[in-house]
Amino acid sequence: ISPATAVRNLLFGAAAAYVAWPVIGGVARELLLAALTGLVVMLALLVRILRQRLAEARSSAATPAPASSAFAERVGEPAPAFELPAAAAGRHSLASLTASGKPLLLMFMGANCQVCHQMVPTVREWHERHRRAFTLAVVMRDSPAANFMFDASGPDVLLQMKNEVNDAYGVSLTPAAVLIDSQGRFASPLATGPEEITGLVNSIVTRP
Repeated sequence: ISPATAVRNLLFGAAAAYVAWPVIGGVARELLLAALTGLVVMLALLVRILRQRLAEARSSAATPAPASSAFAERVGEPAPAFELPAAAAGRHSLASLTASGKPLLLMFMGANCQVCHQMVPTVREWHERHRRAFTLAVVMRDSPAANFMFDASGPDVLLQMKNEVNDAYGVSLTPAAVLIDSQGRFASPLATGPEEITGLVNSIVTRP
């Protein structure tokens, strides 16, 4: 039964009860009152269901395209420039990170992101094992925890004040990563989550 049919039947039942109420009494009136109470409860449930369906429809319509799809269109375009303080010392910019002529794997992590913490040993291993293939840098929001997420042997950790670099790169979820070539241009779609990021790293190190 559709919500519209149910509402129509409820209205017919309420109209019939209104007509019958003055001419009935006793047990019949109590039964009619119970039936009316049930009708009200059903109407409330129907309203709730309709609201949920409307909210789901609006959410579905507002869902943006996947980040990787949006980034696929940006491959070859210049990546947004930035300059940030490093957790260890000094400052790094997009230009300085690509000055060696190697591509840059720019990762986005969060101090409060449990998955990011789980990836720390893997990211450290990538930095140590593949330093000849690419430069690895991690962008994080400045916080006490961010300063100690990697030790001195790990990749450079760049500290943004809020999420200005994430916003410039279209990153809304962490962990995420994107490859930037030595000319400062996007060289891959955005990878999100451990599986996609691992796939991106493997694609870099297996290139001829």
